[in-house]
Amino acid sequence: MRHKKLVEFAMSKELEALKIQYFSRFSPAFVKIFFRFFPGNPLSLEDNYGKIVSLLKNQEVLFMEKQLKLLISGEDGEWNHEALQKIKEKGGTATFAKRDGKEVIRRIKEEKPQVVIMEMFMPGLDALGVMHAVSEDGNLERPMYIVSASCPMPSLEKEVLTHGASYFAVSPYDKKEMVERVYSLYS
Repeated sequence: MRHKKLVEFAMSKELEALKIQYFSRFSPAFVKIFFRFFPGNPLSLEDNYGKIVSLLKNQEVLFMEKQLKLLISGEDGEWNHEALQKIKEKGGTATFAKRDGKEVIRRIKEEKPQVVIMEMFMPGLDALGVMHAVSEDGNLERPMYIVSASCPMPSLEKEVLTHGASYFAVSPYDKKEMVERVYSLYS
């Protein structure tokens, strides 16, 4: 039955209008792959039915990629154009918060990002304090934390990862590579 509906949908005149309306919420990668298997003739649909169903089952992962919100503690001028463009290309958004622990907490509550990139040592509250405060607030969903520090100490790294960070980076780091790491860790 599903197969028949899929074929009827592919042959319907409404398909072109629905492509824009329905698929605009998915990542460009998903749309590109999906329509590679939708050339419009029912025979190729029958041949690729399993692939199409598999792509539809995986749509949540690709949709999630498009909606990824990052909160970065620091100045936007510290992040080069290529790194910010890469976030945008993947469908994500990045906002910047002042390098202050209390401000980062306020922005996490306000914006509810999925990923927070912050320095270990900040005025007001350090990264451990931020992670603790967010975990104590029952109304907040805990974001994925990436913490950086300019002093590479194994004990500090262990402490940060034990308290909930997903990744510890040594500053300075390549911002474009960090974007790749964020999407890799989040998926």
